[in-house]
Amino acid sequence: MNQTAPEPNPNAALIDTLSQNRKELLNAINKSLNEAATFADVLPDLEGYMLKFLEGQRLTVYQNARDGQEIIAKYKTGQELLEIRLPLTATSIAGYVAVSGNPIRIDDVYDVEALHKIHKTLNFNAHFDQRSGFRSRSMMVVPIRNNAPLLGVLQVINKVGGDRFSEEDMKLALYLASLLAKKFH
Repeated sequence: MNQTAPEPNPNAALIDTLSQNRKELLNAINKSLNEAATFADVLPDLEGYMLKFLEGQRLTVYQNARDGQEIIAKYKTGQELLEIRLPLTATSIAGYVAVSGNPIRIDDVYDVEALHKIHKTLNFNAHFDQRSGFRSRSMMVVPIRNNAPLLGVLQVINKVGGDRFSEEDMKLALYLASLLAKKFH
């Protein structure tokens, strides 16, 4: 009998450092993803778990459009805006992550100088805050990909219980995005 050892989980050390509450949230997320037929079916059930796990106030999951020219909000918290479409350019935060494939963490989305240090054309579109009445402050945005191709973008807004997201929060967001990629269609 030829048995192969299971592949080591590269995130095991990260998971070991989590609080019991966060481990339980992660287990609930995994269970929901594994039991769901499609990504669209599971997102409404995952919203609360993902927000608590990442300690964010709001989140948006963007999907790469079929034409490859934009990303479209597949799911978002808050009902103020019906649709969000962003071009695949470095002019928006989520668009920049989609184009570059680089995750970013921003302490103050209204700090134009800090945004321009990331990319010279990067800006926060305050129009979304103005239309919704919601005030964005901090943000972390990570690509959702299965190996190389970009499937979408996960955007988490406003750290709960703090001013900004930490490097550990970013690692957790990247890990969550890798889990989402397995179910993303």
